[in-house]
Amino acid sequence: MILFQVSAKHDEVEAMYRKEERDWSEKITRVSRAKESQEASLDSLKEQLTALSRNYERAAEDSSASREENRQLKEETAELKTNVVSLKESNLKLHSVIEETLEKIGRRNREIQKLEETLQAVQSDKERKESEANVQINQLRKLVDHLKSKNDALLIGPKASKTPKKVDSKFLPMTYEELLRELDQERHKTRMLAEEIRYVRSLFT
Repeated sequence: MILFQVSAKHDEVEAMYRKEERDWSEKITRVSRAKESQEASLDSLKEQLTALSRNYERAAEDSSASREENRQLKEETAELKTNVVSLKESNLKLHSVIEETLEKIGRRNREIQKLEETLQAVQSDKERKESEANVQINQLRKLVDHLKSKNDALLIGPKASKTPKKVDSKFLPMTYEELLRELDQERHKTRMLAEEIRYVRSLFT
């Protein structure tokens, strides 16, 4: 009877231990699976951290490159602003030079016009004086011929005087030499004016 009780107790204890063994085995299996799952998650997290680290490094490189580009852009912008200011100053100077040049051209044109008018007046005066000189030369020639013929008649006549008669100065308003000198002076003035006009025109060609 006692042996039967002991055997029953042993079987009960053995069953209890087997049940606990199964429970612990199941727990260990669950823990192992959880550990494996956690290790897999840890490996995934490590890969994610590695990827994030690489992304961060690339982002840092991109950020550094962007900062360098921004710095270069700022320098280029500052240089462009300086160039714009310089161009504006140059345009103002050029505008001033153009206005001054146009003013000079206007003055030169007025001077040329004045010189042309003066030249035209001198040429008209020259033509008038040449015409007057030709008239006076013709009159002088006629007077000389008349005096010569009269002098010849006096020399041939019985009462011819040994000394020629003096011609009244009122018949000689200007001598031939004086007329030639005046004509030369007028021609010289005309040449000087023409040369001055050619020089002024050459400044704008």
